[in-house]
Amino acid sequence: MPGVPSNKACDRCKKRHVKCDEGRPECQRCVTAGVKCPGYSQDRKFIDQGATVRRRYAPYQREDSRSQSSQRSVRAGTDEESRSVQPDRSQQEVDQREVPGQNPVLRSSRSSTTDDQVNPSASGNPDGVSGNTMALDQEPTIATTAPYTNIALPANFLDSTQQPLSEIPNTETLAYTTNFNLLNPLQSPMFFSNGSATSGNLNSATTSNYAYTMPDMRNVNAFGDLYSELMINSDREIAFLKRHYVEFISPWLDLHDSEKFFMFNIPKRSLQVPFIQYAILAIAAKHLARVNGVRPGLTSTLNLATTESYPNAGQVDWLFKATNYYYQALFHLKQLLFGHADFQQLDTTISPIQILCQDLEIDLMSEGSRRVILPPSFISYIDDILPGVVILTVFDILDKPGTEWEKRLLGLRHLMQAMLTLPISPNRNFTMSRALQVSFWNLAYLDSFASYANRRRTRMDAYNFDLFRAAGLSIDDCGKLYPKTPSPPTSIQRDDFFLRGITFIVLKLMNFIAEFKEIQQSATATSSPVPDFLSNISVPQTSGLGVTWNQLVQEVNNWHDSLPDTFEPYIRLENPHDLVSPTSSSISLPFPEIVFSNATHAATVALFDFARIILLLNRPHESQSVARDRLVEYREITKEVDTRVREIAGIAMGRTSTAVQIHLVQPLYVVGLCDDRTEARQKVVELMRVIRAESGWETDYKIAQLHELWKKT
Repeated sequence: MPGVPSNKACDRCKKRHVKCDEGRPECQRCVTAGVKCPGYSQDRKFIDQGATVRRRYAPYQREDSRSQSSQRSVRAGTDEESRSVQPDRSQQEVDQREVPGQNPVLRSSRSSTTDDQVNPSASGNPDGVSGNTMALDQEPTIATTAPYTNIALPANFLDSTQQPLSEIPNTETLAYTTNFNLLNPLQSPMFFSNGSATSGNLNSATTSNYAYTMPDMRNVNAFGDLYSELMINSDREIAFLKRHYVEFISPWLDLHDSEKFFMFNIPKRSLQVPFIQYAILAIAAKHLARVNGVRPGLTSTLNLATTESYPNAGQVDWLFKATNYYYQALFHLKQLLFGHADFQQLDTTISPIQILCQDLEIDLMSEGSRRVILPPSFISYIDDILPGVVILTVFDILDKPGTEWEKRLLGLRHLMQAMLTLPISPNRNFTMSRALQVSFWNLAYLDSFASYANRRRTRMDAYNFDLFRAAGLSIDDCGKLYPKTPSPPTSIQRDDFFLRGITFIVLKLMNFIAEFKEIQQSATATSSPVPDFLSNISVPQTSGLGVTWNQLVQEVNNWHDSLPDTFEPYIRLENPHDLVSPTSSSISLPFPEIVFSNATHAATVALFDFARIILLLNRPHESQSVARDRLVEYREITKEVDTRVREIAGIAMGRTSTAVQIHLVQPLYVVGLCDDRTEARQKVVELMRVIRAESGWETDYKIAQLHELWKKT
């Protein structure tokens, strides 16, 4: 067998060239001679299998029973390895093979190149790799097709002469270990961490046993995958992903904070808090996976900074990297809470909010009557933990349909209720810090749209007024917004106040919709798939829905009356023309183009229009109303709904910021339901697909729902 000695005798018999019975632990010939048997050393030649070996360490594929099954898998190996390699006594070695006359080469398991196609062409004698491998039940087959001409690697890295590769992890870094308490807090608990103490400069001439030459044409896919995997946790990749987060992800989270907490403060905190760092790396990598590695708005490649580009970004398995960083973030979250972490105890089948609730021992089945005692570690790092959980929550729902958001927000009510148990000042007026406030409103914003997607009650208790006061909202004991902002407000604070105010009203509106749906279903004994539109079911006066509806309408109107003129758009083009397609240049588009001065203004107005439509379409009928009164109501509703629909679609047509676009999916869905024009429906579908392409947020499920409803009507 190539690379494996055929003589399996002990070292003493092998040296004396005598037959050995290969007895364990000592052969019979040594026992008879009365000498200590030196044992068996195969002196195998090492062939690094690259990503195939390292993926056995990949944490996101490990099952709960992997600690036991992996030990058996290491001893037994795969069917092919058991036929090819004689297992050694040491469980610290990995199978090592070499084809005679050829030199070893690293191969990536994620490459589409098969084993029969690989032709090793590089030489080297790497150090041994620790064999604490974790066997996998199955291995994902993610094919990459990276032509040789498109591999964008540093010039010296692909030189014809051998170049040292400083980014290759050493044996201590490659070896997987479950004793993570020994690791430096800033070091990755995974084998992908950069073992070099220097920066991630791939061309630095450091001493290394790893030297490789130019791969041949058939191995270029494997080589590109290997280079990408070795970049994980390198300074180059961290800088690239951090910049991507600041420029493209942080605006999503700063809609409710004009002072840009997630853009300015979070990157600084990531320098000291590993949990924050890996959270932003995870969401940046997942966003790149959703947009196929293409940074939005990057139209020119001239004078690009190093942190703006990534080698062969379009062919990188960003989802693999994102999952890797996500696990590391969860690991460091537990380190913040407990001072230590066991990687095998991470449960990624539940959401980050549920993970935090479990760590804090919050009972999700209780109604909030049991007082939660928060650990001191959580209180000390709460300004880091909650923003990080918000980032991981967005990471979690980025590729999920809105109908699944609700279960990913499970535990939000109990977690927010626990915030009120934090130590407060003697005056007993608890107020959240800025970090907690912006995190709170991000979760509330997501909760409102998650509730509408399923027509279920919000996860957050919209009637816990003390909680919303602590979050900086000015409301009275009845839950009504004060007509004016707190004094003395700045212009920035005033913008945040109005978006937070309409978000609070929408949360109460979603609970009203859920209650209305329950009454409709009980009256008809059926489950209506689309409860938005009015039906002829009268609402009993004792239900109180009519009173609640009138209160919500009054709150929305009062909020709108206090809205300053600065929230008006500065561009409104009523009849835009499609100038891109030459066949339709003379045809007006179905919606106007509306542009606002900043994203907060656009999001505020869009949410207001959305709330008005939902209120109008769910207006309860009084049992005493006659047909003529209902007809007048229908006409009034139709007229205002048409106006609000044009406003929402116009904001989307204006190519607003992605921070606003990602929250226009549900409003655009309502536009598609209300506007029955063919050209309008086509434009709604187009706008949703643009959101998916530019932001990476999932919209296909809403497009499918619209097509299904349009077929019925």
